[in-house]
Amino acid sequence: MNARSEPTSGLSGLFFVLCSATSLGAITPFARLAYDGGANPTTLLAIRFTSTVVLLFLILKLTRGMLRLPRASIKPVLISGFVWLIGSFAYLSSILYIPVSLAVLCFYTFPLVILAYSLIRRESKLSFRLSAIYLGAFTGLVMAIGPVLDEINYVGLFLALIGSLGVAGNMIFGALAVRHCNPIAASLYTSLLQAVGTLIVLFGLGNIALPVTDSGWEGLTFATLFYALGITLMFVALVRISAVKAAITYNIEPLISILLAILLLGERLTALQWVGASTVITAIIVAALFRSNPPPSHKE
Repeated sequence: MNARSEPTSGLSGLFFVLCSATSLGAITPFARLAYDGGANPTTLLAIRFTSTVVLLFLILKLTRGMLRLPRASIKPVLISGFVWLIGSFAYLSSILYIPVSLAVLCFYTFPLVILAYSLIRRESKLSFRLSAIYLGAFTGLVMAIGPVLDEINYVGLFLALIGSLGVAGNMIFGALAVRHCNPIAASLYTSLLQAVGTLIVLFGLGNIALPVTDSGWEGLTFATLFYALGITLMFVALVRISAVKAAITYNIEPLISILLAILLLGERLTALQWVGASTVITAIIVAALFRSNPPPSHKE
């Protein structure tokens, strides 16, 4: 019976991961719709993080998970929350300056940032395969950005890359936090820190900006709902599929974002940009595979 249930569980886990990745990939195009309708990044993030706190708290209560955060997890949770707060604000601000498709390509290079961190920590060794991954990603970005280089806003490009650093930091320190506590509890306290931070900025600066158009409200609503749905389905999936397989599947997010930017926002990529985008996404997937199957170390 167990032998029969495992494939079924794996397939359902893959389904939930695909649904989760699709939901998370849809956030950025809908955020752009919200901005076009009069909203701003701070308002969107405040609503998103606050609703996530409520959602994760309900999940913990329904599953009778432990709310207490062990002392060993406090520091990594604080750092994780802070860097992701900065990263979220930077990334969702970048699409005010550059097309969603380019922001997505820059942002989703974060697996390469994590790989670079593992090199610095000497958890991985520079090899021909790693060099090829980085060269492929860099070449792809050059091809994607090249056709619009004369009109590119470098502030937006910089913000998207800061977002990439932010999510990489969130994952690195989040991994340290969940060694000692429930992953949902770690996410709850991280989101609580982010919610408090954005609400302080929002009300302190009087920077509240709600949409003034129907499409803006649709964008704000769906950007918030898709984030909540994506996070919820992530936890549902992870009890049915290994974290390694899930991480690899989540690399479809940038493709979802780019396709929705084309459908919802009318963005267009040239043939060269499509080749560049494909090259970047391939490098990201290979990087995820490299992390899940690291080469054997040769420690003496």
